[in-house]
Amino acid sequence: MTCKFKATFLFCILMLFFVNTIPTLHAETIQYLTLPQSLQSSPIQIIPLSRDPFNWSAQQRTRLRQALEAEENPFADINLQAILWTPSSPQAMINKKLIHEGDIVNGVTVIAIGRNSITLRKNDKKHTLLFPRPNIDFGYPPNTTTKDVSQEQANENN
Repeated sequence: MTCKFKATFLFCILMLFFVNTIPTLHAETIQYLTLPQSLQSSPIQIIPLSRDPFNWSAQQRTRLRQALEAEENPFADINLQAILWTPSSPQAMINKKLIHEGDIVNGVTVIAIGRNSITLRKNDKKHTLLFPRPNIDFGYPPNTTTKDVSQEQANENN
């Protein structure tokens, strides 16, 4: 006999044993549950909901949208305003707060501060914010070198 056949045979024997030992129930032994008299006479009242759970207000939809966006991009509420960079102590202005490397702003850790960027981390996500190079017009045409400027200033002095 195989092991599978032995297990099936043993299962059948046990089932026959248990079926024969269970007493049969008669109709006289069944009891019915009844409701108390006070509940039997009163009709069931259906109470309407105070609001439709599928119809959200504009404010609720806006809050949900903001929460979903915050989960997708945890760096959305970080506003880089300035970078004060020195090799010994780089600093940055984020959300009107002066921060250093290692500081935490709105649950986001500042990993590194560079000359024109900062690197942030929240949970397992990293993000780099770039501070755009200023577009300052010094009154000279593009691609003008410092040699050209000094020569122009020398000509003005003569």
